This record gives sequence, C-alpha cells and structure tokens, in this order.
Amino acid sequence: MGYPVFYPVEGDVLPILFDTFDGGTGASITMTGLAVTDIEIYADGGATQRASDAGYTLLDTDGIDFDGITGIHGFSIDLGDDTDAGFFEVGPWYHVVVSAITVDGQTVNFVAAAFRIASATRGLAGTALPAAAADAAGGLPISDAGGLDLDTQIGTDIDAILVDTGTTLDGKIDTVDTVVDSILVDTGTTLDAALAVVDANVDAILVDTGTTLDAALAVVDANVDAVLVDTGTTLQDELDGIQADTEDLQTKIGTPAGASVSADIAAIEAQTDDIGIAGAGLTAIPWNAAWDAEVESEVDDALGAGTGASLTAIPWNAAWDAEVQSEAADALVAYDPPTAAELVSEIDAVQTDIAALNDLSAAAVNAEVVDVLRTDTIPDSVAADGAQPTIAQALYALHQFLMEKGVIGTTLTVRKPDGSTTLMTFTLDDADAPTDITRTS
Repeated sequence: MGYPVFYPVEGDVLPILFDTFDGGTGASITMTGLAVTDIEIYADGGATQRASDAGYTLLDTDGIDFDGITGIHGFSIDLGDDTDAGFFEVGPWYHVVVSAITVDGQTVNFVAAAFRIASATRGLAGTALPAAAADAAGGLPISDAGGLDLDTQIGTDIDAILVDTGTTLDGKIDTVDTVVDSILVDTGTTLDAALAVVDANVDAILVDTGTTLDAALAVVDANVDAVLVDTGTTLQDELDGIQADTEDLQTKIGTPAGASVSADIAAIEAQTDDIGIAGAGLTAIPWNAAWDAEVESEVDDALGAGTGASLTAIPWNAAWDAEVQSEAADALVAYDPPTAAELVSEIDAVQTDIAALNDLSAAAVNAEVVDVLRTDTIPDSVAADGAQPTIAQALYALHQFLMEKGVIGTTLTVRKPDGSTTLMTFTLDDADAPTDITRTS
C-alpha cells in the first residue's frame, strides 16, 4: 500500500491519518490495539527507532474511528519534542511505522507516512537560503507591496538608478575601472605591486621584532613549556592523568546493562515508581503458594520439624501464671451454685415420683399388661396380608394352628374355637411348605 509524504516545518505537530479495510469485501472496518507504543520512527533508513514515545498523541482520544468514521484512524507527532535529544532535525528522511494493530482478526504492520523536516528560515537542508529571518540583515528580501517578480522589480530599480546617474551599468563599471587605474598610477604601482608592498611591510615587522614567524611560534611553544614546568608536569602527564581517571571511573560504573547508564537509571526509576511512595505499592502483592510453603517450613522447624520437640524447652513464666489465675477467677465468679432451697425442692420432686410408683394398684399394673398384649404390635409381622398382629393375636393364632387345622389338597385351614369359622389359610406347594398365608381375622 502507498503512504503519504510530508514536508513539515521544524517544531510543527504533524497529524497522520490512515485507513483499514475488510480483507474479504474491501469494506471499511474498524481496528483494535492502537497505542502510542505501537508508533515507531526511523531516520534515513537506519534500523534504530526513536527511543522515546513522548510527543505521540492518539487523535480523537483513542485514535480509532476518527470523528466516528469507521475505518479512519490517526495520531499526531510533535516534531518540537526533543525528549530523544537531537533525533528530530532538518534534512534527514523519516519513516513512521505502526507495529502492530489488529484488523479483521489479523495482526497488521505498515508504513503510515514519510516526512522530511524543513527549516523555518532555510527550507530543506542543503539549499542556499540564508539563515536570518526574512527582511532582516542577511535574510531574504521581501516585497512590502506584495510583488513577487524579482526580475521585474530589480530591473526597474536598476533602470531608475541608471537614469538618475545619467549612465548605464557598463558605463559605471568602466568609470570604476578608470578610477582604480588612476589610483594605481598615483601610487606608481599595480595591484600585484601593492600586494608585494604589503608583504614587504610584514617582513619588516618581523625584522623589527628580531625574529621570523617560525621563531615567534617557537617563543610561544617555549612559553607553554615554561607553564608546564611551573606546574611540575607536562602536557602528556596531564593527559595521562585524565585518561587514568576516566578509565577508573568507567571501571567503577561498570558496563551498562542497557544502551547507556542513563537508560539503566531510567529503568530502575520505572521499577521503583511501581513500589509507590513509602512502599505503598507493596500492598498490592498477592499471597502465594510459595510463601505458604516457606512459612509452614519455618513453623515446622520452630516446633521440632513437626514433632513438637522444641516445645518442651519452653519454660513456664509469670505471665502464664497470671493468665491462668485470671481465667480461674473468672470461672469461679461466673459459677452460680444452687441454693439449699433449690436442692430441697429437687429432692422433694424425686420423692414424689417414687411415691407415685409405690401407689400403683394391681389393677393398674394389670391394665398395662393387657395393653401390651392387646394393643402393642409385634415389630416384624409374618402375615401375608401385611397386617401386624398384637401379641395376644399372635399367641391366639399359634394356639389355633396347633389345635384346629386341616389340610385339603394344597390348602391348610386353621379354624376358630367354634370349630367351623376360618381363622387363616395357608397355600402349600408340592413340598408341603406354605407359600401364601391369608388371615381372616
């Protein structure tokens, strides 16, 4: 895909918009995952990206779907941000890479733009524009009237000058040449001769000082040597000392783990910032299984590796005495023993119950026995019809079975004492064992 190319002026904020599309239909589609940390800038084709993300801003808060338009996204770059010192400067080509965002379920990296920074006063580097501001000393000329055709303007001004002087430019040059020739005639020399005179004058100065240029330099060198002697050293010694100090400093600092010592310091600062003021950030550290195991191990060691042997060496102390006495006193104070009257009342109640048992009559005992025999049922009934007989009924049935029974075919019949009314029947199989019992009453 193509990308835009910009020529912003130094210090400008450069906005960059880009679009995303569905891989199948080509329709505009939104994307996810855009952050300033995804923006990387490279200078002049180099593989080293700008170290800082400072100066990058996501447009419309999050940079996604700019102004609510699906598929249009953007961010801006502040070219005046010098956090990465000297990175943004006039002249180099810069390429802006986004790495990476998610579009249509795919991870996408792409070149968002290229730009070259122009000087506010000189344009692009390498041009011959003056460094001074326009209309200032050494700067570009401007037209107060708004005229842009310099050829016309300059030609008009020169023509006006020539009219005022009553001559032409060629005439003026000829006049100047004539004047120079007159000067040379007046001095009885030529330009080359004049230069020779200057040279002679310089030589005369050197002769007057009793030296030559080389000798003068030798004098300066001697003076420097004298200074070194006065300080008890030489220039080489000073340089050696500086080098030794520098090497010692490098040894003590050590090799940086990152790009530089300042980068390492910044990394440490980022870590310490997470701790929080006065260690407040440590409160967010969750308890974990490793700490559980370590605490349990230390407790086991303190208690004799799980045997509790170490506890036998713990001496009894005054504080425990005081605590035990305090607890005993609390227990005694809390205890509320019964009064003599309450004890007498409880004994009277027991005696009343005993007296009631002694007062049971023979009739009452007989009634209880009858109730057991006639009312209480046998827990486990063997009757085929599921009814549970009383003890009296069970004894009655057993007596009649033994006294009044008759077998006809496979049916065993038990009759009541009248000798004719059926009490119960048993159905027998071929082995003469009952398989079904029916009780009539």
